[in-house]
Amino acid sequence: MAERVGASQDTGRFHRSLFMRSEGHILMAGIGLLLACIIWAGINLLWSPEYCRKILSLAATRFIVGRPGGVYFGHVLEVSYGVNISVNLLVDVIAVFFIYPLFVFSIEDIFILHSLKNFINRMHKTARTNYKIIKIYGIPGLFLFVLFPLWGTGPVVGSVIGYMMGLPPWFNMSVVLGATLLAVVIWAVILAEFHVHLLAFGVYIPLIVIMILFVFTIGVHLVRDLRHKN
Repeated sequence: MAERVGASQDTGRFHRSLFMRSEGHILMAGIGLLLACIIWAGINLLWSPEYCRKILSLAATRFIVGRPGGVYFGHVLEVSYGVNISVNLLVDVIAVFFIYPLFVFSIEDIFILHSLKNFINRMHKTARTNYKIIKIYGIPGLFLFVLFPLWGTGPVVGSVIGYMMGLPPWFNMSVVLGATLLAVVIWAVILAEFHVHLLAFGVYIPLIVIMILFVFTIGVHLVRDLRHKN
């Protein structure tokens, strides 16, 4: 019995020590943002269900098809620039605030979620592929990497590269998310004009573009998973 009590106390101290670190603070911020979003969605589903479904579909699209597709879908839904930018940025912020600390805990053998192990290994491999080039240019190189990401990269991989460069956690978050914000704003401006030109060909053309992006993204993920298994 005493052994069980001692083990539970050690486990409690271990979990508290995780959240004493900067990475733990980042994870708590991510949890807080996610809970705030859930509460907001619950309230608005009662008071403004149509608008809430629109925002949730925008967030889901951003999560699945990536930054340009998410921003463009915001124009298709005819939400304001502020809402479009905020929702697309928020998805990235929550993703980084969750995945970055879990990656650090896993790499340092502090705490490992085995369900995410394959994902973290793939992300680490992608980060190592780009690390040598970005390290040459330092922080400006990391900022530009997140601002103009290659396919399959972005702020999450950028935060991992920042960790590999030895950047302090919150400074790393500032560089990565600052570049993400600028990128979302640029895409919002560029794709607004693109959307206007597409509408000239027909009201259904933008929806067709979104469907193509969905199919393409799913295809890329399937091919990547098959390669990883082989």
